Amino acid sequence: MMLGLALGDALGRPMEFLSLDQIRQRYGDTALAERDEPLRPTDDTSMSVAVAEALVSAGADEPDALMSAVVERFVAWRHQVKPEDSPGNTCLEATARLEAGVPWTESGVSWSKGAGAAMRTAPVGFYYAGYPVLLREVSRMIAATTHGHATAWAASTVVSVCVREALDDTDPAFWIDRSIQFLSGTSCGEVIDALREVPDAVRARSDEEAMESLGGGWVAEEAVAMALAALLRHRDDFEQAVRCAVRHGGDSDTVGCIAGALMGVRLGERGLPDEWVERLEGADGLRGLALRMAAGRDRLR
Repeated sequence: MMLGLALGDALGRPMEFLSLDQIRQRYGDTALAERDEPLRPTDDTSMSVAVAEALVSAGADEPDALMSAVVERFVAWRHQVKPEDSPGNTCLEATARLEAGVPWTESGVSWSKGAGAAMRTAPVGFYYAGYPVLLREVSRMIAATTHGHATAWAASTVVSVCVREALDDTDPAFWIDRSIQFLSGTSCGEVIDALREVPDAVRARSDEEAMESLGGGWVAEEAVAMALAALLRHRDDFEQAVRCAVRHGGDSDTVGCIAGALMGVRLGERGLPDEWVERLEGADGLRGLALRMAAGRDRLR
């Protein structure tokens, strides 16, 4: 999962902020900017790492301790993230509020339903896979530290639910229905509407048409829907699913990050392209973090 999200993020990095025509002109119809250079993840991965580290340090403790750990790591992330990683304005503004002492319950940007919360939520789905109530509540709480809109919270929960379903080896064809059932009783109309558009996108003539039909991925419900469509079009092929997820004129690295995380859970490390993993910056650190996450999850039992 951790390697997968970083690979999807890194493959999408040079596509972000380009139109589809610009991507075609620069990289051709099928090639991506992978060639020989290192694959460098962005803030999507570093925020996912921050969430994972918080879970490892406090995930078995009561919610206040967990959220204190999240706040600590988000503030540290604010000082470590590089401008060239194009961190989102919402996350920067909210983490500045956290650093200034604003409680996490009030730090989120009230109007924002950007994809910056959903992109980092996969570790929550892994950590609390066996605890549905905690999975939903922790997904919402961590999303709320930066994003105040209920749609961002619901989209984040969908990512966590899909990670859980992948761990259970559920057929991906059922993930959307499971997610909608899980969201029952929450403010999630925009997310459910976006999820219901995914089947049509899966049947589209081309990957590019499928992605463009669902939006740009700049808002949470679109990013999650696009990632799921890419996975469902290429459910057993990590490389093709990620290529699909990043080739569009929108938030390519975030859609790639979410799709890569879900495909990584579904297929395991053996399903990832060896050549990509070898060129992924920080791969060893992600493996070490993954082992600590697995050990930490065992403490919940």
